[in-house]
Amino acid sequence: MHRICRQTGGKFTAAMHYGFGLASDQFFQLSKNVPVAEGGVHSFRSVENLEMEYAQRFPRFMMYSNGRAAWWPEGYSMPYLAVVDDLRNRVRKAYLFPNHGKSTRGYETAMGEKLFIMGHGTKLHVWHLELNRLESFEVPTKFKRCVAGGDAVLVVCQNSEIYLWKFGGKLQHIDMHRLSCYPSEYVASGGPPVWPPRIWLSSQRGLHLRNSQLLIDFILSPTTSGVFFAITLALDGTGKLTVYEICDGEVAATYVMEDRIYSDPRTSERGLLNWEKVNSFGGYCLVQVIQGPSGTDDAQGDGDACPCGRKSRQLVSLCFNIYTKSFTTLRHHLGELSPWISHVWNNRLFIMDDKFHRPKIAPTRRPVMSLAPCTEVDTPGERTTPIPMYTTIHENVPFVYRRRRVPFDIGDMGERLNIELGLDVLQEFSPDPTWKDRFIPCPSELNPGRLVGDDEFLIFVNSPSYTVLSFGEGFPTKMPALDENKYWWRKPRVKDSLR
Repeated sequence: MHRICRQTGGKFTAAMHYGFGLASDQFFQLSKNVPVAEGGVHSFRSVENLEMEYAQRFPRFMMYSNGRAAWWPEGYSMPYLAVVDDLRNRVRKAYLFPNHGKSTRGYETAMGEKLFIMGHGTKLHVWHLELNRLESFEVPTKFKRCVAGGDAVLVVCQNSEIYLWKFGGKLQHIDMHRLSCYPSEYVASGGPPVWPPRIWLSSQRGLHLRNSQLLIDFILSPTTSGVFFAITLALDGTGKLTVYEICDGEVAATYVMEDRIYSDPRTSERGLLNWEKVNSFGGYCLVQVIQGPSGTDDAQGDGDACPCGRKSRQLVSLCFNIYTKSFTTLRHHLGELSPWISHVWNNRLFIMDDKFHRPKIAPTRRPVMSLAPCTEVDTPGERTTPIPMYTTIHENVPFVYRRRRVPFDIGDMGERLNIELGLDVLQEFSPDPTWKDRFIPCPSELNPGRLVGDDEFLIFVNSPSYTVLSFGEGFPTKMPALDENKYWWRKPRVKDSLR
């Protein structure tokens, strides 16, 4: 609860600016707990064809989950080498795809609360992040995507067959064709060519059936063994969004969203079906769309994009909770903002927009703004206090920064868009916004960046650098020894306490 309150208020306890690079080990300590025989890397010097002096040129961020950030050191050139950095204990683990041979492309990856997965063709290698063990298994046909949940893996094959595997267990086949959740067809990534999504609304990791106007995806229960959810979205005129709950190979329940927002004529931009967590309590965003006013002057208000009555562009997130089994529609007013870089968490929309220009001294830098959801009640009022902006200043220990509040003026945009606060992830408002350390490369002006996070961390990734805001206990102040089971966390001094 403390973490949620801190995040909704923007009051991070500590911050860190760092860079993706194998040479940037001043903060992380390379763990040797994963045996070399099981794909663990104990020294980057031992990795074949890896040139350390170039290992920070083309890093590629993969994913974030539960305090861990996974990335490739050299982008597409060496996808069989993956690095997982744990922000909670400053431990870095590196994994080599076993027996990769000359294959250097086409590796699928996934990461959950306990497992990290790399797969290629029909072979999947699964590392347990807590037990430091590797187990491998193979599916009968080439797979298209794998999903991690708890200590289990769900595999989607190209022929739309589904397989479940639990760490230490046996492979289980789920006959989805008998369950009739979707037709038996070839599975492809992204959306069909006739239905192009806007790139900023969803990742291309979604799936669709090649011969049907149907998007499919899957959520694996992180707590209950043998339970997963199959999601389908019809791209025809119905826009039907359906969630099937599968328990032990049988359909236990079917849930259909009543509001057909995806096919609504006011929907101007449509995203692909690709779930993302929106809270720590079973909430998932399945798809996002943008709605705008229809342009008609209807006395009944049917031309309004939002039920609150405001004629404004809205980012609409269609969500489902796997525990309450209920759908939720989140609406956030955008105005002229573009959701190119955005992240929804605990109903808040964290968004960075390049149209939000700052003074001429830093025209390419802009803050992350937190937007409250629309309550569907149009009761705008005068804002009595200015919108806070939190930036970072140097702490008395290396790498760690602390919070500082600075003046922030955005005019009437804050009231119109329900802006609650701003977070300075690029140090625009800091006294010294320069990047001097070699392990903190300058943010890219070409890469648009990405926002990820949860209750504990909010991360702005702008490869080859990134900024982490911690809403938990901060970061450990020392490097943990390999035999230590307990880490000492930074305790804020009186003058560092929340203000």
